[in-house]
Amino acid sequence: MEQEKKNKGKGGKNRLMVFSYIIIILSVIATGAIAAMTSVSYSTNLQITAKEEKFLKSKEAITSFISGSDLLTNDIWSFANTKDRTYMEAYWTEVQVTRSRDKAVQTLIRLNISPVEASYIQSAKASSDYLIESETWAMRMICESEGMATSEMPERVASYQLSAADSALTNEQKENNAKQFLFGYDYSTTKFEIRQSINEFDMKLTTRLTKEINETVNYSNRLSFITTIMMVFSILGLVAMLIIYILLRNSSSKRLAVALKEAEAASSAKSYFTSRMSHEIRTPLNAVIGYMSLANSNIKNESKAKEYIEKSDKAAHNLLDIVNDVLDLSAIESGRMQLASASFSIAQLISDISLIYYSQARSHKIFFKNINVGLKDEILIGDRIRTNQILTNFLSNACKFTPEGGQIVLTTVQEKAEGNKVRMTYIVSDNGIGMSEAFQKKLFTPYEQQDTSIGQKYGGTGLGLSIVKKLVELMGGTILCFSSQGKGTTFKVTIEYGIGTQEPLTNTDYSSCRCLVAERGKQYSSTLVSYLTDLKIKTDSSYTHEETVAKINESIQNHQSYNFILGEFPEDKKKIDELANLVKSINKDSRPVVIIDSYDTTEIKEHAEEGAVNYLISRPIFESDLDKLLSSIINGNSKKLAVNENRSSLQGIKVLLCEDNKMNSEIATSILEMNGAEVTLAENGREAVEKFLASKEDYYDVILMDLMMPIMSGNQATEAIRKTNRKDASSVYIIAMTANAFVSDVKQALASGMNSFISKPIDVKKLIEEVSKHKKEKYN
Repeated sequence: MEQEKKNKGKGGKNRLMVFSYIIIILSVIATGAIAAMTSVSYSTNLQITAKEEKFLKSKEAITSFISGSDLLTNDIWSFANTKDRTYMEAYWTEVQVTRSRDKAVQTLIRLNISPVEASYIQSAKASSDYLIESETWAMRMICESEGMATSEMPERVASYQLSAADSALTNEQKENNAKQFLFGYDYSTTKFEIRQSINEFDMKLTTRLTKEINETVNYSNRLSFITTIMMVFSILGLVAMLIIYILLRNSSSKRLAVALKEAEAASSAKSYFTSRMSHEIRTPLNAVIGYMSLANSNIKNESKAKEYIEKSDKAAHNLLDIVNDVLDLSAIESGRMQLASASFSIAQLISDISLIYYSQARSHKIFFKNINVGLKDEILIGDRIRTNQILTNFLSNACKFTPEGGQIVLTTVQEKAEGNKVRMTYIVSDNGIGMSEAFQKKLFTPYEQQDTSIGQKYGGTGLGLSIVKKLVELMGGTILCFSSQGKGTTFKVTIEYGIGTQEPLTNTDYSSCRCLVAERGKQYSSTLVSYLTDLKIKTDSSYTHEETVAKINESIQNHQSYNFILGEFPEDKKKIDELANLVKSINKDSRPVVIIDSYDTTEIKEHAEEGAVNYLISRPIFESDLDKLLSSIINGNSKKLAVNENRSSLQGIKVLLCEDNKMNSEIATSILEMNGAEVTLAENGREAVEKFLASKEDYYDVILMDLMMPIMSGNQATEAIRKTNRKDASSVYIIAMTANAFVSDVKQALASGMNSFISKPIDVKKLIEEVSKHKKEKYN
C-alpha cells in the first residue's frame, strides 16, 4: 500500500513535472512566439513608415516636376511678351542649374516605381524636353527679331541653328511665328499632355501605394490578434506589455489612416484645381484665337469684323483676369505683395466702376444703383488699383449671381477718422441667389465654390474672394459678409485712407440761385441736396413727376422761378412732353436750366434733344462735378447737352512715346493719334533723352516712358531728363508705361522722377485719361 502510494505520488509528481514542463515549454514557445511576432510587427511598422515616406516623396517630386515645367512656361511667355532678357536667363538657369524637373524625375525613378508608372513619367519628360527644344527655337526667333547679337544670347540659344526658311523670314514674321507657337494650340496641347501624364502617374502610384499600405495594415492587425490570444496563456507582465503595444499600434494605425486620407484629399484637390485651371485658361485663349480668326476671315465685312474683335477683346481680358488672380494669390502667399500709397480720386474711381457695372447690369436686366453718403474729400492717399480690384470683384459676383429683375446697390460712406485720415465703407448688396451658412464658413478659402454647378454655370476660379480678403487685411481694413440662400448677399468693407490735396472749388457765387432736385430715390436726392447746400444754393426736392410739375408751377406763380432743375429723366413719353412744354412756357429770361442725370447719358441724349433739356450729367454725381457744371453754365463757358465725362480729345497735345517694342509702339501711337495727339517715337532711353533735348522748350506736353528699354532704361532716361538745365526738364509730365506693374516698380519709377504709372497691357481709357489730365492742366 505504502509502495502503491509512493508510486501514485511519484506518478502524480511525474505528471506535475510533465505538466510543469509542458507549461514551461508552452510559456517559452508563447514568449518566443510573442517575441517573434513583436519583431515581425515592428518590421511591419517600418514597412508602413517606409511606404508612407515613399508616398510623400513621390508627391513632392510630382509637385517639383510640375512647378519646374510651369516655371519654364511662365519665363518663355514673359520673355515673348516683354523681350526682357532676365526672363530668358531665368529660363536657362532653371534648365541648366536648378533642374527642378530633371531632379524630380530622378527622385521618382529611385523610388522603384513600376514600369507602367515609369512610362507616364518618361512620357511627361519627353514632352517637356520637346517643349524645351521648341522653346529654344522660339527664343532664337524672338532674339533675332529684336536684332540681338549671338553674344548677347544664352549659349543654347546662340548655338541653335534656324532652318533656311526661318532665317529668310522678316523680323516681324519671326516674332509672330514664335508667338503663334508659344500661345497656340500645339503648345497648349503639349502642356496639357504633360499635365495629363503626370496626373495619370499620380493616380496609378496613389492607387498602388494605398493598396500596399492597406494590405500591410491588415496583416499587422491579424498578427496583433494572434499575439493577443497567445498572451492570454502567458505571464501577466506580457499581457500588460501587449496591451501597451496594442494601444500604441492602434494609435499608429489611426495616424497613418488620417495622414493617408489627408494626402489623398490634397492630391485630389490639386488635381481638380489643375484640371479646372487648365480649362479656365484654355477656354478664353481658344476664344481669342477663334474670334481673331473669324475677324480676319470677315475683314471686308466691317460690322462683323468689329463684332469679332470686340468679343476677342472680352475673352482676352477674361484670360488676363484669371492670370492676375493666380499671380496675385501667389504674390500674397509668398509675401511679395506691396501696396501703393499715392493720391487718387475716389470720385473718379466710383464713377468709372458705376458706369461699367450699370451697363453690365442693364444688359442682364438688373437694376443698378449707386449711393454716396458724406463723400466730401474726393482726393485720397492709398492704393487705387487694389481698391478698384476689391469693388470690381464684389460687383462682378453680384452681376453673376443676381437673376433678371434683381437689384444691385453700391453704397459708399465716408467718415472722418483719427489724424489726417478718412474711413471709407463700401457696401455691395444684391438680392441674388445668396449663400448657404455652411459655405459662408469657407467663403474666403482659395479654390472654393458653393458647389460644382456654380463653376460650371457662372465660371470663375474660386480665388477672387480669398484674394479680396487678403488685400483688405493688407490695407488694414475689415470685411464682413451677410448672406441668406435665395435672398441675396451683402459685402461690407471698411478701409482707412490718407487725405490728399483737394482740387479747389470754383468759388462761384451761387447765393442768388435756386434749384429743384427731382429724384425718385430719397437717398440719392438727399446727397445732391447736401452738395448744393454746401455750394450755398437754395434747394427744394420732389420725388414724383406730379410733385415736380407742382413745384415748377408754384415757382412760376410766385415769380421765383428755379435757376436749375436737376433730376432723373422721366421714363414715360407723356411725362417727358409735359415737362418739356411746362419749361418752355416759362418766360425765356427766367426759364430754368434743365439738367438730367443718368449713369449712361448716351441712352437719353436723343430724347433730351427733343425736349427742353439743356445739359446731361453722368451719375454718380459729386460736389466737384456740380460745381464745375453750374459754374460753367453761369459764366457761359459750357455748351448745351454737354456731358461731364473725361473723354476729351487730345487735339494739340504733343507726346514723346519711348517704346522699344514695335507692336506696343504701334498700339499706343494709334490710340493717341486717333484722339488727336501728335506723337514722336523713340526706340530706347538714350534716343528719348536726345529727342527731348533736341526739341524746343515746352514742346512736349507728355512723355510716355517704357521702363524696360535697351541702351538706357526708362528710369535712367527720366533721371537724365530731370537733371538737364532746360526749364521744362522738371515740369514735363512723364508717365511710366510697362508690363512690370508691381508696387516696387511703381515706387522706383516715381523715385526716378516720373509723375504717374500705366501698366500693360494698355487700357485705352486709362491711357487717354492720364494724357488728358495733363492737357486739362495746360490748356484748360
